Amino acid sequence: MAEILSTVQSLASVLPTLTDPNELVQIRQAILNLLIRVEDQEESPDRLQLQDSTPPVSEEDCIEQRVNDAIDHKADSVAPETVVANMIARLRPERRWSKQASEDQALKLVLTKYQDANDWHQSLGPLAAQRPSTEQIKNKSQIIELVVDTFDRITQRREHIQTVLSAQMGHNLLLHFYAIIEDIKFCVDWSSQPEHTRLQCKKIWFVRQEYPLEDEEHAILRINSSLAVKFDRWQSVFARVHSGRARLWHAYNHFGAPVFLDQFWNSTNLSDTRRTKQFVPIVATIAQRITHPSADRPSRRDLHQIALPVVLSLTNALGANVPFMQHFFDSHSPTALN
Repeated sequence: MAEILSTVQSLASVLPTLTDPNELVQIRQAILNLLIRVEDQEESPDRLQLQDSTPPVSEEDCIEQRVNDAIDHKADSVAPETVVANMIARLRPERRWSKQASEDQALKLVLTKYQDANDWHQSLGPLAAQRPSTEQIKNKSQIIELVVDTFDRITQRREHIQTVLSAQMGHNLLLHFYAIIEDIKFCVDWSSQPEHTRLQCKKIWFVRQEYPLEDEEHAILRINSSLAVKFDRWQSVFARVHSGRARLWHAYNHFGAPVFLDQFWNSTNLSDTRRTKQFVPIVATIAQRITHPSADRPSRRDLHQIALPVVLSLTNALGANVPFMQHFFDSHSPTALN
């Protein structure tokens, strides 16, 4: 191997002196061939034997392992209000986690018993503050600008930034609540319609989105001819988006209120392209396993009833309409928990 590397170095050293394009190509190809030989020699028989002897893990075994890890994770623990506050205060680091890691973490959290706080305003602190208007943000910025001492000025500026961001986090949680509600209501209405009605809806939405200035009836007629390919592509995108909504609805029907307490459970994040192939069967298996309570694990109905007061208390603490939320849970109660 040392001789091969020495040859590579010698060939590489003459590259800057070559002007003939054909010679450059030949030398580069020779270097590439030598490097391939080095790689082949590094793949020792012992190493190959180790790779070949590793038994493959079946899809069923992997699903079973992930289900057990989620169900066994801190089965008898209770998450205090500080855990909820921390979840609100940060966005999930999805880009840093693998698909499987983010799923496994979410499945453990959805099986968590949450503790309702006596005073969520105190527990959440600045997260429960009302989101300032743009006018208020501007006025505060102008006031800070008048502070003479540089240290005091940058200190107040830092506190101002933190106040705005914290209030935005609480506001984002409310948006998360409302987005779940709208997605579920959409799925309920959508699933109640016959296939031909759903197809007609998609045609109308496609035309209004892609050809808003064209006569609607004329554009719909063109879907069967000149717009057929574009409409098929649009339907593919719609199907991908709706797959996330359908999975969210499915998760809510099986777990209930806990899905509101983790921003993982949103329709965009649950679409086909964002999740592993194992995710759907894992959710279904977990739901089936915890249908009834055990000695160290509450049932999913119990978990829903524990989490529901927390969701309503958070809604109240963040200044939103509690009767609206309560009406949703009453009128769209999780079907698998009834």
